[in-house]
Amino acid sequence: MKAGRPSYLLIPFALVGFAVVFSACKKEPLPKLVMNNASWGSTSVNGGDVTSVCLNKSKDDGPHGPNSPFKTKIWGDEFDGPGTTYPSADPTCYSDDTMARCSNRLDWFGDASNAHCSSYDLTHLRGLNKCAWTLWSGYSFWDNSGKQAYSPNSVQLRQDSQAGSGVLSLQINVNNNATGGCSNGGSLTGCSILAGGVDSAPRDGMVTGTQVQQGRVAMRAKLPSQQMGYPALWMWQTQGGADGHIGEIDLWESPRNFMTEYTRGYAHFHDWFTGYTGGARSIGYDILVNYGEYHEFGVERTADSLKFYVDDCYTGLVKNGDMSTGKNAGTLEINSLPEFLIMGLSATGAALDSASTAASINGQEMLIDYVRVYGP
Repeated sequence: MKAGRPSYLLIPFALVGFAVVFSACKKEPLPKLVMNNASWGSTSVNGGDVTSVCLNKSKDDGPHGPNSPFKTKIWGDEFDGPGTTYPSADPTCYSDDTMARCSNRLDWFGDASNAHCSSYDLTHLRGLNKCAWTLWSGYSFWDNSGKQAYSPNSVQLRQDSQAGSGVLSLQINVNNNATGGCSNGGSLTGCSILAGGVDSAPRDGMVTGTQVQQGRVAMRAKLPSQQMGYPALWMWQTQGGADGHIGEIDLWESPRNFMTEYTRGYAHFHDWFTGYTGGARSIGYDILVNYGEYHEFGVERTADSLKFYVDDCYTGLVKNGDMSTGKNAGTLEINSLPEFLIMGLSATGAALDSASTAASINGQEMLIDYVRVYGP
């Protein structure tokens, strides 16, 4: 990286051949229906108590327009096999001889020395960049009732006609032969629900992953249409700030609140800090999207602000020093530490309460068309 230039991405390999991926376009208004029924540049109410906001008035003023501060693609994965990551990955990252890494969902801080995926047949993941992604494997108490675990078998690469390309499929699969209970450190054979998740945290010298300090993070995804699934696209830090603050950035999460043709979700910033009680200081924005379509969920991250968007519409802005909302009121701190990328789909609600209900969401999936990171 050239001297005197601010760091906006930490990646262990060289960033070469930067490509500008925008083009000039004429000034044009945005369509009234992209992510919801809100009028562009105004506020309207749709779906009960959800207020949908588009902060920009045209595409030119949006995240893909000529006025965007982040236009150059510096990292990305199109999930279409070798040659579709940027910068190009070493061929060994795709080789069948290179073992993928698996890690417990809550083991985000680097220890993957005993977390190889050797016990799984991962031919369904042939073409995955194993230097970029770690598969989740194991029980997680975070979103559990003693029945759910993450399994590498609930992550697949496949073609999707609607996307017109390869996609990463994160799934919920029901294990009807679960025996022996589902507990932390135990075998997945006792877990009746097997969820799918991946992250880009760097681990053990083999998974270089990627972490973003400043830039635009874009994840294009098709959300599941059934209730009781919990899709989430987000970011987390491998280390806390000097004062213990850890920022959680949620590009999208949806706790099963579905309407006729929309799903309700949230873009959040959570300020987790040393000594907190009862949860983080948080601020967020309700968003409605059509769940039968692909949408690009993103955030523009600077040293002291977060600007969330869906497709061409900015949906919320959080600045360092803003006041949080909810039960833990206080000043939010947005630090500039690097954060890695996370994508997951798990079961929630009634699906964890009964086998018959869980069976109704067997095979539910969230499809990821691409993940891209842009710099200035």
